[in-house]
Amino acid sequence: MTQQQPQQQLLPCPFCGTVPRMTGPWEIGTSDTYEAVVECPGCEAQISRQAASRNTVQKAVEEIWNVRSQAPEKALQRQMDDMALLMRRLVQSLNKAAPGHERAKAALDYLKRHGLQGNPLRTTTQEQST
Repeated sequence: MTQQQPQQQLLPCPFCGTVPRMTGPWEIGTSDTYEAVVECPGCEAQISRQAASRNTVQKAVEEIWNVRSQAPEKALQRQMDDMALLMRRLVQSLNKAAPGHERAKAALDYLKRHGLQGNPLRTTTQEQST
């Protein structure tokens, strides 16, 4: 009788936060190859792996599902910086079209309150004066 390893706890889905479920491992045909799948019932994200043994495939699919990258935080910060730059440019265009417009002031105020106003050495003279 083979001893079954305890299942590693699966981390929530990196896309939607739902608790995932694992199916398998099951044998594929008669090739002594096993497959297991981890899928998210919330957004249907999934991964699958194949290996020569039940324990190996189960462990592999769990480990791969649980891998998390630090890159999303950097990507998010880059997106925030890009959005702030775009907002500053829109404010500048609005100030040219309608000087003193309240929306432009409100947008710049929002950026300043949230620390997104950018590098003070790179801001335009018009942004600094509003």
